Amino acid sequence: MRSISIVFMVIPFFAFNQNTINQELQGRIYKMYQMDQECRGQLRSYLNHELDTNEYKRTTIERRILEVDSINSAEIRKITETIGFPGYDRVDTNYSDAFWNLVQHQDKQVELQREVLKKMKIEVDRKNASFLYYAYLVDRVNINTGEKQVYGTQMQLNSDSTSYEPKPVIEPEQLNRRRQEAGLVPIEAYIKMMNDRYRGTLKEEE
Repeated sequence: MRSISIVFMVIPFFAFNQNTINQELQGRIYKMYQMDQECRGQLRSYLNHELDTNEYKRTTIERRILEVDSINSAEIRKITETIGFPGYDRVDTNYSDAFWNLVQHQDKQVELQREVLKKMKIEVDRKNASFLYYAYLVDRVNINTGEKQVYGTQMQLNSDSTSYEPKPVIEPEQLNRRRQEAGLVPIEAYIKMMNDRYRGTLKEEE
């Protein structure tokens, strides 16, 4: 079954001392994020049948995603080895959350994801990074290492491809409680969002 995940970013407002913001680092993150979103947006449009399939080939789009992820992984490693996870006080909310999104896509580099997760936890505990997005990365690392997820953020098509559903989770009866604690919408609403966003991948129910 095809698996996919999605993030609906809600950027909170914080006031920061602009003298502490590293604009050079913001620029590096922005460049990576731009490339990442361009190729993944193209794939989403392809899956939703919004592109001319004579002009755009899925294999070409996916090859470009792999290239971009490889380029970004080296830069992510440099940044985290130098300063840890870039929190709100260093790059502001938008760029901190964008950096997390880049790490979320490093599925070919699970150890890198795991290392960033540890460093992100430090900033989350300081209220200097998003707990909501940390929850996504917890699930991503768990799934990529063969464990059950905690928050149900990683999704897959169900057996008849008529809807998305969460990949296996721990204590599913407590899932919405954990999601609420992390600031996530109930799983029922999340499934609807996934189905709407990736409608082109679904089969119609008979």
